[in-house]
Amino acid sequence: MQKKTQRTRKMNNKTAKEIFWEYSCNHFFLDHDGLTDEYVKKGGGNKSEEEKWRKEYIDFWFNQISDNEIEPFRKLTYAGATEILNKLIKYNSFRDDYIKFWYAYELLELSKSSSNIILKAIAKQRSKNIFKELVQQNIQLLDDNRNQISNEMIEAMNAKNPEDYIKNYSQRMISKSR
Repeated sequence: MQKKTQRTRKMNNKTAKEIFWEYSCNHFFLDHDGLTDEYVKKGGGNKSEEEKWRKEYIDFWFNQISDNEIEPFRKLTYAGATEILNKLIKYNSFRDDYIKFWYAYELLELSKSSSNIILKAIAKQRSKNIFKELVQQNIQLLDDNRNQISNEMIEAMNAKNPEDYIKNYSQRMISKSR
């Protein structure tokens, strides 16, 4: 009960829209953290407002995509933003192979939520092709992204270094997507 009270206090100064955005426009996350009642008290729950806020959220995070940032991809996946899956499939600007890997990972995750079987198949194939490329090529990592890959992550993928981590994780994703 104490955790719920702390979360509720944290939300006291936020608007319904801010709460909705903080929870990636996802009712599952709101319910999971026990904040649905607080959200509704602040005016949340109106379907037409939520649709408008969701569109703004998706547009915001899509416009935040850059060649060196994975957070926008994650935010769009958490929101289940399948309505822009076609745009995401076409994205092709990666600063290094760390970003490329996480793009493919998030694209594959998002595709699982799509009801459009054609887009789902195209996204899955695009992800798989990227994973195959990563397994076959020399991995290029910038220092800041290399530092994102901890020793624990390297060990978990039975890798020797960050480059092997990307290769081994990509191979695992190929095997999982069969």
